[in-house]
Amino acid sequence: MTLAFYLDGKLLAEYSGMDIAVLPDNTDNRRGISHPGYTRVLGYRRVGRRDGFEICTQDGRILLFDISNGDLVDESRDYLKLCER
Repeated sequence: MTLAFYLDGKLLAEYSGMDIAVLPDNTDNRRGISHPGYTRVLGYRRVGRRDGFEICTQDGRILLFDISNGDLVDESRDYLKLCER
């Protein structure tokens, strides 16, 4: 499973399932994941002045990416159980 960000047809950033499993430096969580990647797309979210895109990972994290460049800008735990809905 791959996550890619494009702007005007130009690839900004691309993440493989394994990339997502270890972002930002989550190497311990990569063990035991047979098909690493994300389990749910939460979608667009405005955070302050930044436009973001959120996904749920298989280990219960929410990753927020900046849609203007594809960079990972925030990681949080899924305390509100958004990934389970």
